Amino acid sequence: MAENPVAGAEFFHLMITKFFDIILGAKRASKIGILGNVKGWYAVVEAQVRGSLHLHLLIWIEGAPASPLDMKERMNSDPDFKQKLTEWYDDIICQSFPKTSVPYVAAEGTPKQLPVLSRPLDPNSTDYDEKRDQHHRDLCESTGLVHEHNATCFKHMPRRIHSLVDPESDCRFELPRPLAAETHFDDDRDLVIRCETGHLNGHNPTNPTATLCLGCNTDLKQTASGSVAMTMVEYMANYTIKLQLDTSVVFSAWFYDVIPEGHVEILTQRDGDLEGFDFNGFMTD
Repeated sequence: MAENPVAGAEFFHLMITKFFDIILGAKRASKIGILGNVKGWYAVVEAQVRGSLHLHLLIWIEGAPASPLDMKERMNSDPDFKQKLTEWYDDIICQSFPKTSVPYVAAEGTPKQLPVLSRPLDPNSTDYDEKRDQHHRDLCESTGLVHEHNATCFKHMPRRIHSLVDPESDCRFELPRPLAAETHFDDDRDLVIRCETGHLNGHNPTNPTATLCLGCNTDLKQTASGSVAMTMVEYMANYTIKLQLDTSVVFSAWFYDVIPEGHVEILTQRDGDLEGFDFNGFMTD
């Protein structure tokens, strides 16, 4: 990516354009995509430090209730609407591996056959239905869609109690999720998505079709709650006015502008081990 950011940006633009036109249905005659008829959208593109691009996207669906209160009132008065809404959510949001799939095992010596480096399955092939579920799981396990606890999960906890951490209950992302046998609305009319794999997709659920077509980490979260919707809007709007540089960028610029050339070799020879390094003397040289 760093060696050819232009090619990376052009590929990203192509993928996102096709995602809107085909998968979301913007250029289809029916205007119907995997989520239904898209009424509107708002997107923000963000670049990671290494230059790779990703998209934060809010989508409005035609025919959706005007507010969470309207949705709950309609579910109370119309059991058929409630059933159809439950089935729709269960169809587009995934928190479980396909039942017929098995854990992904990479074949040694075949890097070009990795799921993320391969072309998507051809839906017209005779064995598509047979391979689809396993390919979906292979992609999930190859693109960071299966959460594994790490230091980031507990970074807000005091270091002195890290030895007492219980990963299954203290993860700040509240993972693993509680398991649920089927998608339903609880007694408070809050949505509960079927979940048979509590660690699947670290932060939000995913959409199988988007994952299969894009071959990368994809998140999908419904925002039927007014408070959740406002939080998402604020989170994304902040990206459009975010002026500060990432810490890594600041330190890289500082490194090459301030540090004398001789010290670069010293740091390189230390191979990243800074234990016992005299930073006070280093800064005053």
